[in-house]
Amino acid sequence: MRKWKSALRAPAEPFTVPAPSGARIRDRLPLSARDVEVLLIVGGHPGRHARADLAERVRIGIVPPRENRRADRKRALTRVSSSRWAGAITRASEDQ
Repeated sequence: MRKWKSALRAPAEPFTVPAPSGARIRDRLPLSARDVEVLLIVGGHPGRHARADLAERVRIGIVPPRENRRADRKRALTRVSSSRWAGAITRASEDQ
């Protein structure tokens, strides 16, 4: 048999939590022409592969999930990007 401590503790007085006091700062970064060029190239890389994967998925047609070759498509995308990006791209193609 288990012995309990003498008494239950008394509940604390109710209180309200104050609103957050942090500030949100939104600003645009000043970009040089070279920065813009690099960002367009970097942003275009996953977009190009996403469009290609979507086109491949459309070519496959309406099939049961086991026959959509997602694993093969993800493996091919992983060669040119990270596994995380490849998974996100193939899932997006499936959703579309």
